[in-house]
Amino acid sequence: MIATRLRDSVRENMALIVFLSAYFCLTVLGNLIYMIPGGEVIGQIAIDDFALSDFQTAGSFGYLSLLVLPFIIAPVVALLTRRFAGTSVRHVAAVFKDFTRLDYIAITTALYGYVIFSFWRVDAVGLIEHGSDVYEAVRSRFELLERLGYWPQMALKSLLIFLACYAFVRAIRGRERFWIAASVINFLLMTCLLVLLNMKWPLLIYYVALALATFSFAPRRPYIGTILVSVATFVTYALITAALLRIIPTPPPDFTPTRGGKRIELPFKFLGAAASAALANSTLLGFTLLNRMAQPYPFYFEIFTREGQKCGTIVDRIERKTNPCQPSSLIYNKMFGDDIRFGEDVASRGTTPQPVHIYGYALGGWSGALIELILTSIVLGLFISIPALANNIAATVTIMGGLTGYFFSQLPFEGPIIYDHGILWWGLLIVAYAAIRILFARSRTATQSVRETYP
Repeated sequence: MIATRLRDSVRENMALIVFLSAYFCLTVLGNLIYMIPGGEVIGQIAIDDFALSDFQTAGSFGYLSLLVLPFIIAPVVALLTRRFAGTSVRHVAAVFKDFTRLDYIAITTALYGYVIFSFWRVDAVGLIEHGSDVYEAVRSRFELLERLGYWPQMALKSLLIFLACYAFVRAIRGRERFWIAASVINFLLMTCLLVLLNMKWPLLIYYVALALATFSFAPRRPYIGTILVSVATFVTYALITAALLRIIPTPPPDFTPTRGGKRIELPFKFLGAAASAALANSTLLGFTLLNRMAQPYPFYFEIFTREGQKCGTIVDRIERKTNPCQPSSLIYNKMFGDDIRFGEDVASRGTTPQPVHIYGYALGGWSGALIELILTSIVLGLFISIPALANNIAATVTIMGGLTGYFFSQLPFEGPIIYDHGILWWGLLIVAYAAIRILFARSRTATQSVRETYP
């Protein structure tokens, strides 16, 4: 009984819970560890001379206040939003139309065709093989993303993740063979395509969506299913990180020849080498994950407290003014710009993400942090107002709300909305589909009425 209530509570508040949990684990926890005597050693895994004592503002009241601000603001604003907007959101959710099988096949086939053609056109397979070390791997990633452009990435990271999650939700809720088969096909295709991006987070986000859906809607033993999917997610993170960081052990000399004289390692040998590297470097991989979001925070607070909004303001962005710099790029160069191994091409394009209110602080001080956090909390409040059990679209939107909460723990306010993985794109999909279905239904009703009136 308690487990059921806990599950229902998490599902009803998923977007808010994921936002706060991700923020604590990825940003707050690391900064708390840095403050412990000897804790800075973890930060030195990424930056050799990292020391929190080098930052004049570290540990100050403002430093700690900005760090805990989301735990104070987000729950209050999100719950108030649900209280005042919940009825309207429920009415809108009732208008959502589930995809018919034929429509789903047509839409997903068209999108997969477009994405696969785009990957083939830019030789994504060839690019992912480039680079013998992490620095060359990063260069290959930038080159791939530049060649692909915005729209193929949007189709994959927003529309197809939504549609794959939708099929999985229908499969575990209805146990229909069609949706089970669709989920399996989606899993295989999405895994292959997201791996080809040469990035960790898109594939992990997809797997996290599957874990959230399993926890929220699996009719039997949801906790066991969630644990299995979560373990698979962490294993995948370790394997992909080992591959992208190029820490895979040197392979044995027995290779399989391919046409053209090249030699490639058999897939199972590659997986074995990646698993071996991940296990041997498990501590490094764990600390890398811990440092990724936590370590930039003292840089952000120090620079934008002492030097002000040197990259422009929130108003400048609204007015579309040309800003002198981007906060994430500026901090990246402060952290890694003097590392000659990266090279100027990587240093000029590298970014260090931070949660939404920290971006707001960089662009507008405390007022900017509050504005972006309040707007974010309103969006999260709208997501937790959706009745997850109303229909399959509403259930899927609930899961996507969880992903949006995670993105807000990583990006400025506009990021989870208009970036290539943003809610704008899959939101337009379900709105357009519902509108078309309603228009066709009304058209059929009108036609039938005419036939009955004039037989």
